[in-house]
Amino acid sequence: MSDYKGSIREVRAISVLSARMWNAQPREAMISIRGSSDPPVPLKKGWVDMLRLQFDDIEKPTPGLKLFSEEDADKVIDFIQKIDGKVDHVVVHCMLGQSRGPGVARAITLMCGLTNGLLQHMTFNRRVCETIFWRWRHRFFPGQGGCYFGGPVRADHPIYSTGPVVNGRPLFSIPAKKEEG
Repeated sequence: MSDYKGSIREVRAISVLSARMWNAQPREAMISIRGSSDPPVPLKKGWVDMLRLQFDDIEKPTPGLKLFSEEDADKVIDFIQKIDGKVDHVVVHCMLGQSRGPGVARAITLMCGLTNGLLQHMTFNRRVCETIFWRWRHRFFPGQGGCYFGGPVRADHPIYSTGPVVNGRPLFSIPAKKEEG
């Protein structure tokens, strides 16, 4: 699916407690995720590079909370491009390591064409993963992958309800919307 030939070989999602104790290895980068009202997470030094993001663990707009945005997705994509060739491993942390972090990790795994991380990231925030993945697809493969334009992917775009199809199979399992009545 990807023509990626970069240096990233593994992406891992962990909790904030694990991240605080993590000793960065050579050629390792960190993506640190915190909620909109959380203070910055103190992390040990030694990372090749670090990206800090701030958004809440939600999949649709909620008053008082920050939804993962296309700008956030672009920051992740730009960060991966920036560290490519400099790192072998990317570590992503969020509060519990079960939703936002795995959403980012799964998207990076898909972008890099890695198969070794998909089973590690079984629970993930769909909005985070899909927004990153589709922003990346439209940036590097315009007009492919279920959409026919090279512009930005919006949350109300049909791709969010139909999901991407690769080799005749859905890439994500997106439940059909139930009609009320």
